[in-house]
Amino acid sequence: MGHSLHKPDIHRIGGDYGQAMRLAWSKLVQRGYQRPGFVYKQQSLERTHFALLGSFLAEQAVHGHMSRIPPLIFKKVPDDHLEACTREFHRWYLKHQPDVLIGVPWVLLESISKLISIPEETGVILFDHEPGWTQVLDAAEHIGSGAVDLVVAQIHRNETGIPPFPQTVSINSFWVEGQTLPIRCV
Repeated sequence: MGHSLHKPDIHRIGGDYGQAMRLAWSKLVQRGYQRPGFVYKQQSLERTHFALLGSFLAEQAVHGHMSRIPPLIFKKVPDDHLEACTREFHRWYLKHQPDVLIGVPWVLLESISKLISIPEETGVILFDHEPGWTQVLDAAEHIGSGAVDLVVAQIHRNETGIPPFPQTVSINSFWVEGQTLPIRCV
């Protein structure tokens, strides 16, 4: 389950990062945001072959009329370097002035909430479960039941070992309405 195991190349099931990012963009566009900024940890992006970042950049290209803010990718893990990452975020934020942040690591939420007014100044969409925050979340229950289906199918086909043609099953994420993405203007 998930996309973090890269070798051996086996069947897998997990969230559809492209669909998750498209869902986030559709909501922010509907609500009048024009300057989306993507904030994420490199370590997390590497585990998923940069799928969220690629999807964010694709959405920037599709929505060419909107401001193209360069993504902020933390090379240091914010969990271990909170102050340095907070300073890096603040410099990036002052330079680019995003009106919505997509994917902020949860460990930074408290420190950046002291720097900017959320949601009055800047909206936020998370990919982590944080009560009260607007989120796009993996459907964990459906991923789990899909994993069971994959294993049962392999058993029925008497398959063992590393598959010659591995399958990847992607499960759509879902929107969780929170208090951090109010309507700006439509």
